[in-house]
Amino acid sequence: MARMIRWHKEEFVHFVTNRTEHEMLFLLPTQKINGLILFWLAKAKEKKGKHIKLFSFVFMSNHFHFLLQDPEGELADFMGYFQGNLAKAVNKIHKRKGKFWSREYDDLIVDGEDEFWNRCAYIAANPVAAGLVAKPAMWGGVSSVPYQKNNSIVVGKGLNVSKYNDAKRHGRKVDRNKFEEKFSFALTTPPMLHDKTVNERVKYLSELISNAGRLARKKRGATTSMGMKRVLAQSPFDRPKAPARGARFKIMSFCKARKEELYEKYRLFVSLYRGCCQSLIEYFNDAPNFKGLDLKTTDMAYAKYIQQAPPIIWPDGCYVPTTHKPIGA
Repeated sequence: MARMIRWHKEEFVHFVTNRTEHEMLFLLPTQKINGLILFWLAKAKEKKGKHIKLFSFVFMSNHFHFLLQDPEGELADFMGYFQGNLAKAVNKIHKRKGKFWSREYDDLIVDGEDEFWNRCAYIAANPVAAGLVAKPAMWGGVSSVPYQKNNSIVVGKGLNVSKYNDAKRHGRKVDRNKFEEKFSFALTTPPMLHDKTVNERVKYLSELISNAGRLARKKRGATTSMGMKRVLAQSPFDRPKAPARGARFKIMSFCKARKEELYEKYRLFVSLYRGCCQSLIEYFNDAPNFKGLDLKTTDMAYAKYIQQAPPIIWPDGCYVPTTHKPIGA
């Protein structure tokens, strides 16, 4: 089943997730893998997502979750840069080639304060709910939990491989340390906590994380947690016997009326978007036959044909095909 059409509005909060190919444990939280995740996350934030407001995140062995806001429409570029570079780096560690992510990332809309905190709790308690550790803070993978509890900055360090390899050409000796890079960013304070002091914010988030962990343990029942030692003893090429089903819905909200209202708007948005796509397809299907012309003449004729295309009014908040910037951002 194809992914749901992306819908972008400045005010939307997004719950973003993706899984590895066949849910294999490529992101097993070793020191090397954690370092790569932090490096490419911080670098992507600096290079492609300066205005993205990242509230919470967690990286499990075979998937990740972000809770964020994207006021400037940078999400597609940010995710492309982050996922592409991380996949390349981790594949190199595992000495493998080929597809890394199972599909394009899912992007769900989180509506309302209650659902926002529900997603924060879900992200923090994900390792506990999965039966890997007994408390969120025990998870040895990359997570926003320690940064939320200590009000600290996320820092990623790594090697600029391209510049380093260029410098080493022709057998030249170079100092690797000179090509080390460091990027950092701060988690965005949830708008509901803007009027709180730093200590009050830390206390609120710490209690939220602890309560989420307790609830996750209670739901799991008497099952003993795997523990980090057993987690790290797994192979990156292990995979679950029953793979998780991906998200096939678009709106998350505790308010049923609000949820239906948003779904109605989303259905209209999708209808308008598909209508625009169909108009575009029909126009190019009717393109004249340029067969027999040389390449330069064909290119010029095709460019002229494109310029003569009737204007298409795309719905606000959509990504026009082949673009990474949503309309209205």
